[in-house]
Amino acid sequence: MRPLSRCYLLILLFNLVLCFNLVSANEGESCKVSLQAPTEDLVLVTFKIPKGKHIYWRNDGGVGRPTEIDWQLPPGITLGKAYWPPPRREEIFSSLSLVYDERYSVCQEIKIDPALSKPEVIKAKVTWLECGESTCIPGEAEVSVKVRKGENNSQLRDEILHRNLADREELNLDTRLEGDKLVVYLPDGVYDKADFFPYSGDLLNWQFAKDTLTLSCELNEGEGRPAKLSGLLVTGDKVWEVSLNLRSDEPSPAYMSLVWAFLGGIILNFMPCVFPVLSLKVLSLASVGQDVHRSRLQSLWFSLGICATFWLLALVMFGVRSLGYELGWGFQMQYPPFVAFMTLLFWLIALNLWGVFEVGLSLTRLEGQGAFSGGVLTVIASAPCTAPFMGVALGVALSSSLWMALAIFTCLGVGMALPYFVLANWPQFLQKLPKPGRWMEDLKSLLAFPLGLTCIYFIDVFYKEAGSEAALLLMVGLWLISLAVWIYGRFFHSKSIWPKVIFAILLVLGLFVFGLSFKNDTKMAEAEENRWSPQKVEEALQRGQIVFVDFGASWCLTCQFNERTVLQSERVQRLFAEYNVLFLKADWTNKDEEITRALQSFGRNGVPLYVVYTPEVKVLPELLTVKDIVEAVQGE
Repeated sequence: MRPLSRCYLLILLFNLVLCFNLVSANEGESCKVSLQAPTEDLVLVTFKIPKGKHIYWRNDGGVGRPTEIDWQLPPGITLGKAYWPPPRREEIFSSLSLVYDERYSVCQEIKIDPALSKPEVIKAKVTWLECGESTCIPGEAEVSVKVRKGENNSQLRDEILHRNLADREELNLDTRLEGDKLVVYLPDGVYDKADFFPYSGDLLNWQFAKDTLTLSCELNEGEGRPAKLSGLLVTGDKVWEVSLNLRSDEPSPAYMSLVWAFLGGIILNFMPCVFPVLSLKVLSLASVGQDVHRSRLQSLWFSLGICATFWLLALVMFGVRSLGYELGWGFQMQYPPFVAFMTLLFWLIALNLWGVFEVGLSLTRLEGQGAFSGGVLTVIASAPCTAPFMGVALGVALSSSLWMALAIFTCLGVGMALPYFVLANWPQFLQKLPKPGRWMEDLKSLLAFPLGLTCIYFIDVFYKEAGSEAALLLMVGLWLISLAVWIYGRFFHSKSIWPKVIFAILLVLGLFVFGLSFKNDTKMAEAEENRWSPQKVEEALQRGQIVFVDFGASWCLTCQFNERTVLQSERVQRLFAEYNVLFLKADWTNKDEEITRALQSFGRNGVPLYVVYTPEVKVLPELLTVKDIVEAVQGE
């Protein structure tokens, strides 16, 4: 018998049994439905299902009847998102269906117009199919509840959402079509205890592979196939909302993230945080003169240093996240010891370029290890910046599998290394360079100044993270270490032992004072009225106010550039005043789990991120312009 004929026979058999049960149904306890409004922005439709019976989910799975809620709303009240708890699988007539068999609540968000001053009544007509061991009876109920402004309790709201598995978030997954099957790659940590519940259709036969973390299902062919398949992915006690690509002619989000990562890596070279390191690249090219073969060899080492560092970052971030901690791009800049180390490293490189001391293997040289180290340093220096396209790519990387993350970070590294690689392998460019000579020494001294400026920037970041006392200790330690390396450069090779003793004493003392600065941890206070929190956003929206949220950090140079050239501009300030825009600052300078989760909810894992609530949510570009803000606020 053909599969289609069996399907029709199954549906006919089910309807015959249903009709029989309706005729022979006896009296008994039935499902009870109620409607509550615990907060002003959330209502609950609660189903109390008798023992031994079940009703169906919003998608019945092909056998049964889906539960439906028809809302009747007064003027001034609109619906938001609905959260249905994950159902249970039930085999009915040799076919799987999706059911509830115990008490549960559908959480429905609502929005009340601030102009409404009196309580309003919300009504809902609920229909369902209630089945027991031998009977199935259609159910219907009309419920209502009064809602009013001012009955807001964010803590209660969060508890209700969490209790009903409604505090879920979206998850970007990589998909691939293989004939009539869809293969979906799950994040690491999602093993054989995962299930998928589609919001529509009967695509329920998922097969898991524990070793490859993939799942697949049979797909229908033809024009009737939808472009997307949305539903719930349940992994243990975690619920994710996912949207899967079902069309092979549409690029998957993961594929596009590889493209964005590659472009972001190229642009990252021109960001202000990486620019000082370009001096090392210029010296490297100049040192080889017209030796094309040597230039090509060293460019490979440099590129490998960049890619290897990105791979290490990906592994560290995934390893830490597997322990339950949330990390994002530039996470290392949130730790004062790392910022202090960066300050010392760049200061020593600047002193080396100024000729204060010389080492046997300088980062500016193009020997194999030196070129590799230069690539590592370039990636480390890029931590305070994110380039356009990087935010989305990194968001996908850290919500996908480890292999997908490594692929995205590889594209980021290849993009970052590409300009240098192309220049190093272009003979016409090398032929235009003058031969090595006195001019290189002058260039070394000149290019040390941008590195010194970078040190001033790092000290400012350290001051904002650890406080003034720690910053003072840091600078004293730098002074002692600078004096030590000056003695090393001038007198270390003399026959007298005293320069070596003085060098060792100053170096140890400098490192000791330098280390003392790590123990101070005094985050600088920010204006309380402008400090971001989800509650402040929610309260402002309830007042009908536009909200602008600036997710940034003091160590993020892109953030500082946008703030000084755009956000603090006279036109933007007038616009905010004219439209009564509430400006909130989500400061990610130091580690903050709540801000990290908020960034991830927008598919991002780093700053800057700019969000405008009108109340429609609008995400602005990472490199801001005044035009972007004007259009978002004015709703153009």
